[in-house]
Amino acid sequence: AGVFMIVLGLIPKAGAIVYNDEDKEVRRIIKRFAKPDEHYLHPYVTPDFKIRDQAFELRMGGDTRLQIIGRHNMSNISGAWEVCKLLAVTQSQFLSQIATFKGAAKRMEKILDDGRNIIYKDFAHSPSKVKATAEAVLELFKKQQVVACLELHTFSSLNKNFLAQYRKTLKGLKHKIIFIDAHTLQMKNYPAISKAELVDAFGDDEILYATNVAELQQLVRNARNAGGNVFLMMSSGTFAGQDLKTLCLG
Repeated sequence: AGVFMIVLGLIPKAGAIVYNDEDKEVRRIIKRFAKPDEHYLHPYVTPDFKIRDQAFELRMGGDTRLQIIGRHNMSNISGAWEVCKLLAVTQSQFLSQIATFKGAAKRMEKILDDGRNIIYKDFAHSPSKVKATAEAVLELFKKQQVVACLELHTFSSLNKNFLAQYRKTLKGLKHKIIFIDAHTLQMKNYPAISKAELVDAFGDDEILYATNVAELQQLVRNARNAGGNVFLMMSSGTFAGQDLKTLCLG
């Protein structure tokens, strides 16, 4: 909130403010700090979209098949379109380019799709990113079995006082595995984290917990469905240097 207020304070007279009208906190800040008599306000909301053949399609001037997924990204696209309109970009120009956009680097990178199994590698590690990614995959693959693995690797995510920020971030997933490499904790001089502490922090007694590669491999194997799976591998690390294709399917 503090950053948004600083940005609003830097907007000159006759400046344009593009904002997410579905975010209650953003609306509150706009109402309190924006100046309707000095600023042009451009609210946006999540656009109409559909899911077809394992892809999101934007319903704007026809159906545009996208390479990015998730309701949060649909909202981001709406915000980008508002900005582009201010820059005199036409709708056809916008749609032709947004169809080619593959998303931010290291986000939802598809490293395997063999017709039966799909493996996504995602840099998501902050609580908000983990939640958005999990929700996107659940929405896209409603009929497939999703196996989600989250490696907690950064200094902040390994801090017991921070763990509660992950509460309910994996809600809705049937198979969810948390991986914390015990060696990483030792190297960073952090105390061990128990499964009970993770269950309490995530508010989820269905999560599974691995502290070494052998345990992780076994949990992934146990969760696999012979008919096919969608593996969502989330980490800012490397899963202890493991090859994800081998980890998921070996």
